[in-house]
Amino acid sequence: MAQPKSHVYSKMNEDGDIEKVITKQPRKSERDLNIPPEYFNLGMYLVVPLIIGVAGGIYLDNKFGTQGTFTLIGIVFGTISIFYNLYKLYKKG
Repeated sequence: MAQPKSHVYSKMNEDGDIEKVITKQPRKSERDLNIPPEYFNLGMYLVVPLIIGVAGGIYLDNKFGTQGTFTLIGIVFGTISIFYNLYKLYKKG
């Protein structure tokens, strides 16, 4: 039967001396952040609505022969939906 591995760390006590600390579990790195998984899709929350708005605006401009009107409307709606997505993400987390 294998013995559990112990982890040895150095720590500075209140007097300024360095002492050994032995634990059963590895120390969690201070760099490990507790990031919710929704934040990994943040680029999609920001980019996709704007791309859809611009692409839809360009399509409607070409179909109706307008000169950028629908593209500007698509940019505005895309930007509004970006802020709405960020607000939902903020309220959730």
